[in-house]
Amino acid sequence: MTELVNKKEPGNVIRLWDLWQEKEGDSSHPVMYAQAIRAYNDLRQLEKPIELYEALQSAGIRPGPILLRPLIENAILRRKPSEAKKFWDMLLEQDVDVRPGLMLRMLYVFKDLGEHKEIVAIYEKLKTQPDTVIDQTCKKIIDDSLRALGKAVEKSGKKDVDFEISKFWSFVKHERSDNARMLFYKLLDSKAQLPEDMYAKALELSVEAQKYEQASALYRQICDKGFEITIDIVHNMIKAYVALEKAKLAWDLFSGMKDMGLTPNADTYKIMVSHARLRKNSDNAETYFGNILMFGTIPDPETYLEMIQLYADLGEAREARNYLDQLIKLGKADVSAYNVLFGCYGGKRYQQAEALYQEMVSKQVSPNVQTFEIFIRNFVEAKKPQLAAQYLEKMSEFGIEPSEKVYEALLEMYCILGDEAQATRVFEEMKACGKASKTATAYNHLLDLYSTKGNSAKFEEVHQFLGKTNVRSSGDTFATMIVMYAKEGKIKEVEELYQQVLSKKVPLTAKMLSAMAAMYAKAGDEKKANVMSETMAKNGFKPTDDLYNGLVEMNFSDKNYDKVEELFNKMEAEGIVPDARVHELMIRVWLIREEWKEADILFKSMAQKGLTPNADTFNTLIDVNLEQGMRGRAQAIEQQMEAKGIKRVLKEEAQKE
Repeated sequence: MTELVNKKEPGNVIRLWDLWQEKEGDSSHPVMYAQAIRAYNDLRQLEKPIELYEALQSAGIRPGPILLRPLIENAILRRKPSEAKKFWDMLLEQDVDVRPGLMLRMLYVFKDLGEHKEIVAIYEKLKTQPDTVIDQTCKKIIDDSLRALGKAVEKSGKKDVDFEISKFWSFVKHERSDNARMLFYKLLDSKAQLPEDMYAKALELSVEAQKYEQASALYRQICDKGFEITIDIVHNMIKAYVALEKAKLAWDLFSGMKDMGLTPNADTYKIMVSHARLRKNSDNAETYFGNILMFGTIPDPETYLEMIQLYADLGEAREARNYLDQLIKLGKADVSAYNVLFGCYGGKRYQQAEALYQEMVSKQVSPNVQTFEIFIRNFVEAKKPQLAAQYLEKMSEFGIEPSEKVYEALLEMYCILGDEAQATRVFEEMKACGKASKTATAYNHLLDLYSTKGNSAKFEEVHQFLGKTNVRSSGDTFATMIVMYAKEGKIKEVEELYQQVLSKKVPLTAKMLSAMAAMYAKAGDEKKANVMSETMAKNGFKPTDDLYNGLVEMNFSDKNYDKVEELFNKMEAEGIVPDARVHELMIRVWLIREEWKEADILFKSMAQKGLTPNADTFNTLIDVNLEQGMRGRAQAIEQQMEAKGIKRVLKEEAQKE
């Protein structure tokens, strides 16, 4: 029955009670009666407990604490304060410890009865229970009773503060650090006078909770109040300053210890190793590490890890490995120490990382998800998809599921390699297992891949997916989408995206602006094309090949041949190689002007630049050379044409078509 009561199954309790009654008859067992009363209370069958109590009285059984507590609760539920008081008095007569929760409930009972003395008596009992939290309503009941009896309400008096201080230390004793820390700052805000040791302990708790700014502010108060600065306070503040990357403040505190009458010890130097890592000062770190040994103390694993991380940050893998080996000899090297060194072996040094991995596993140190994140990222940098796949299998062997970072790295790798199928597979898997990236970087790679491949359907799918997530699109995201839609001439979509860029104050890029200018140019909208060109200039961007290509197309369509020539020359002057299409348009300009020699020179230069003319350009040039009586040149061009598998179309046939 007790188990069912604890599980809040009062209906089943009563069924068991009825069975027990049938079996035992008139036998009266206080525990069973108490459980039945509680169950009836929970079911709000509030008259049944009174019947049971009367049955016990008839049997001459005096109720003990186990029965009186649920009877008091029953009386409170029935709003019978006098009965609740009767059972309460019976409980107190038996000289038992009363739970704070029941005492708080009785405050309301005595309030209804106007029993101020009883309320104050309960308050005195509550003050001996430092873990009890008295809410505002109960505090008001107590204060009203104190006033009614002509007693001072100790709203911010010494007794109340002492009570709160004892509660603070009780929280500390029972390792309820967050409760203790929050209580301290609440008292501090109320301007209560608190002892020095409480300040020091609260500072320690703030650092433990990684509330470094809070700790820093409290330290200033400790100094302002002239409290003694102990070595523990110094240690905690150096930790806080290191975590806040305030290296100078940490150093000033350390170097000022002598003036405070404090002597650094082994713990001081352990903390200062962290400071040296922050400053990337290996000389100081080695000195501090040596000082720890001089105290006859073996540095703890965290200090070794700081040294490994320091040399890893400096790119000195050999020194990092030296400290890892020392930690291995002590038998205290865990996966986090190995992971730091794995990070040193990026790019082409992945083979060293693999060798260390085998060594780690042979020492019965199991990898974790961070291990595989590092390895797969290294293989991405080295462009080794096969190895990335192998380590993905190893993850599975250790029962570790791929994390978001693993998926991001794989997606980036396949996108860089241009493997559309694998990139799509990873993207679908990310979504299916709820590990979709929360940053835009991975999606930028995917959008760029689909844009390059011209896969507008998949591009649109990723775009729509991003719109349904909380991923904040970066400038690259918008640029890629604008470029893709601009290529397809989707002016409406491009303009909607551009408005988002402006409203969200996303940094403009040359890529997006030139794509838009080229789009407008190809659409024949000279005004908007010029606006985009001017925007590029205002933002310090030089025109790109996309922009020039679009402007050349627009001006050629408008028969503005002088402008086409000007743009072509400008591209070459700025080191931008015009593509095959722009060359073809420029050749047509020369042909229209009947400047055959210029057209021929430009045509010859295309081969030198690795550009292939289209069929129209080949045919036109052959016809022009034939008309000019330059048969040898015409034949040479025709041979080039045939070598590239382009069919010759005679002028008469072209005219018939």
